[in-house]
Amino acid sequence: MLQTGIEALFSQDPAVQVAVGVPRSDGFSGVFPVQMPQGAPLPALVYTRIAGHEIDTLDGRGELKVSRIQFSAYAAHYGEADAAAIAAKELFVGFRGDLPEGTEIDNVMLVLENDAFDHTLKIYQVSFDVEIWFRNGS
Repeated sequence: MLQTGIEALFSQDPAVQVAVGVPRSDGFSGVFPVQMPQGAPLPALVYTRIAGHEIDTLDGRGELKVSRIQFSAYAAHYGEADAAAIAAKELFVGFRGDLPEGTEIDNVMLVLENDAFDHTLKIYQVSFDVEIWFRNGS
């Protein structure tokens, strides 16, 4: 499954791990699907599927799929959030090949970038969206 493969790829990448502060006091990789656990130390990277669909062919439903995934790096300081987002982009934008669990990635294209600050929590967020063309592994 795409999301499992993304988590494995990012959790094993040395640059991403440095950017999210591994080793961490919470024992996690610092890369989380959909949301961080409450109280997780920062910096951290969260990925969320925000859209997706299968590509139909003239013969019906094909194996090729497209998903839009948003990656958000969170940190107490902007530079840390930006560094985590940069490490993630350098790893994944333009990626082609197999993810650790077997998903075949045809292409990963950068679609959107955004910075934000949460005034209540006092944390920075640096986000980017990618469009991923892929086939599930066998």
